Formats: sequence, C-alpha cells, structure tokens
Amino acid sequence: MVYHKMSPASVPLQRTRIAYPEAHCLLIDRQQLPDPTLFDDVEPFDADLGLTLRTRGLTAFLEPRSRATYLTPPPLRVGDIAVFKFRWDAEAWAVRNRRFMHKWRVTYDGARKQRYYRRQYRKLGLARWYPNTWTVWLFNAYLGVLKYLRSQARRRRNSLPAVKPARPAL
Repeated sequence: MVYHKMSPASVPLQRTRIAYPEAHCLLIDRQQLPDPTLFDDVEPFDADLGLTLRTRGLTAFLEPRSRATYLTPPPLRVGDIAVFKFRWDAEAWAVRNRRFMHKWRVTYDGARKQRYYRRQYRKLGLARWYPNTWTVWLFNAYLGVLKYLRSQARRRRNSLPAVKPARPAL
C-alpha cells in the first residue's frame, strides 16, 4: 500500500495518542465506551467526537498495525435513493451544523460545505424525483463516465513529459 508516495514500512509508527479521530475508519470499543449519548446528531461528527472524548477525559489512539480495505461501492439501486437524499440534504446539514456550533460555542462559515452538499444532492439528477430503474441506471452511467474521464485525465497528466523552461535569449 502506498500513501502519498510513502510506504507505511518507511515511517516508524507506533501506537500514539491523538486529539482528533478521523471518522472514515474508526473502531470503538463499546465495552469501554457504552454511553450512547456520546454520539450526538451534529455535523461535523468527527470534530464533535474528538471534543466529546476530550471533555470526558477519554483518549483516541492511532493504531498503525490496523489495516483497512476500501472497496468501490456497488452501483446504486432504486432503494438507495432515499438514503442518498437524506445523506446529501444541505438544509439538514445546516441544522446539524448549528447544533454543533451551539453545543461547543463556536462559529464558522459553513457555506462552502453546504454548497458541496447541494452539489452532491444535484448529482442524483432525475432519480431524486423519479426513483425508478431507468433514472438510477442514468445516474450509474453518469458516474461511470465521470470515473472514466477522471482516469483518462490522470493518465494524460502522468504521461506528459517534463517541460524544460525556455532559455532566455542573449
């Protein structure tokens, strides 16, 4: 596995106390942490979790021996549309974000994140209003085309020869 052109073996890592748990790959020992109130419906969830752990005197650790495998999600199905509509609802995100700011007495401009949520929501296209086999097929085809175009752009970028700067005329 290579991450940012570094092999994990090249970096001497050991179990380390961290202040901020990254929520994309998180393991929690529920026997050590049985309290269900630890998880509030706020956004950003991972920042809330880190602050909650700290206020309760608990610690998060980086475990370098752990491994995670990312699998490309399968194509969307008609039954998935409701979940994605809920996940990318910008107004619901704003409500959860206000809860976070109130809970921790902080403020910040979430406009950029809200635009991102709106953009993700719009990607669902016709499937938002008419979730059926045809509109979901269109959505999956759209994602396939995007993936192909990105891979071609990446391949083109990686195959370009290095450009030498022009020598100034004397």
